[in-house]
Amino acid sequence: MILKEEFEPMRVLLDMDGVLADFDAQLFEELEGTIVWPAEALRREARFCTDFLPRRERLIVREHIETTAFFSRLPVVEGAVEGVRDLYEAGHDLWVCSKPLEANPWCASDKMGWIEEHFPDLVGKVILSPNKSMIKGDVLLDDAHKPSGFGVADWVPVWYPYPHNRAEGRVYFRWGDGAAAFDEAQRSAEWMRAKELTSA
Repeated sequence: MILKEEFEPMRVLLDMDGVLADFDAQLFEELEGTIVWPAEALRREARFCTDFLPRRERLIVREHIETTAFFSRLPVVEGAVEGVRDLYEAGHDLWVCSKPLEANPWCASDKMGWIEEHFPDLVGKVILSPNKSMIKGDVLLDDAHKPSGFGVADWVPVWYPYPHNRAEGRVYFRWGDGAAAFDEAQRSAEWMRAKELTSA
């Protein structure tokens, strides 16, 4: 008889921009009429939507992000509130793990305020760090093409899917898949890391 594996709660690190907060959508909205966004940018085919813009327009975007309370106005990624609740109710230890934009003097406080407004259960569980490999956890859910510290961290990466981070051999999870699918994604990521270590 096959015994069902005993559930073990995980420390789950959740990236903020792109996973909980929709950075690009707000940028597209706030600069509509100022910036003509190419179709590739709107489809989020690169890590930064500005990758498709000429230098002058990139500077406009950068100034807007760095000199306004931009991070306080981000909409919630569709399904994130329900998805976070599913993981929380499944027994996982959830932490927000985000890299602040140093050039924006309000970024850190705006991120904290944003979490308080949209995810009050996670107040007091926010880690702002320039290097996520310094943070201990079991799994990091991130949208970055290659999260910082990805090769040396304790956690295994699971990607929140966007066109810009598609690559062979990666494990993906999106809000709406459910807590069971997240657990399976974590197990797959652990298996892939073990395979890489044994073949190195």
